[in-house]
Amino acid sequence: MADENFYQASVSSTLDVVDMTTQREAAQEFYVVGLRKMAILNIFTLGLYQVYWFYKNWSMHKRFANIDCWPVMRGIFCIFFTHRLYEKVQQTLEQKQIPYRWEASTLATGLVITNIAANLLSRVDTVWTNALGTACIFIITALLYPVQGAINTACGQPNGESNASLTWANYLWIVPGAIMWCFAILGFWIGLRHA
Repeated sequence: MADENFYQASVSSTLDVVDMTTQREAAQEFYVVGLRKMAILNIFTLGLYQVYWFYKNWSMHKRFANIDCWPVMRGIFCIFFTHRLYEKVQQTLEQKQIPYRWEASTLATGLVITNIAANLLSRVDTVWTNALGTACIFIITALLYPVQGAINTACGQPNGESNASLTWANYLWIVPGAIMWCFAILGFWIGLRHA
């Protein structure tokens, strides 16, 4: 009998944590995440985190603003919706009268161009185009950095404190990504030796 109550309390407290997380996200207009965490995840997922990042921002904005959009498609085809998302963040900052210095349009254009360049470079299979395509991941991460800062500030968490720690689920992406990075560096080194 005591064991059943122990497990019941444990499940109840877990559900309370999930419910609190859902309520906190419902109150936020955009996806808050720590800058360091965002950079680590984007780099170690070889840029795939960017798709999730756009999906999550549009999903939360859809719920908050009660707009009609498909967050999954806006995540996958992010280059077509980058400027619009950044405009929404800027509008929120202005409505809340929060001063934040960033160039929304310039950053959006830079991200779109870098994504297109990375895609084109990945289609040409040479050592140098592979290296340049891989370098685009770092450029994309650098371009996302001030945007995430703007989002965190707009949501009242400049440091993204509610989502700054890496979780076990994050490590499920980081570890394979680290292995892929090792293979990419090894491939580049072998390619240079045989060039």
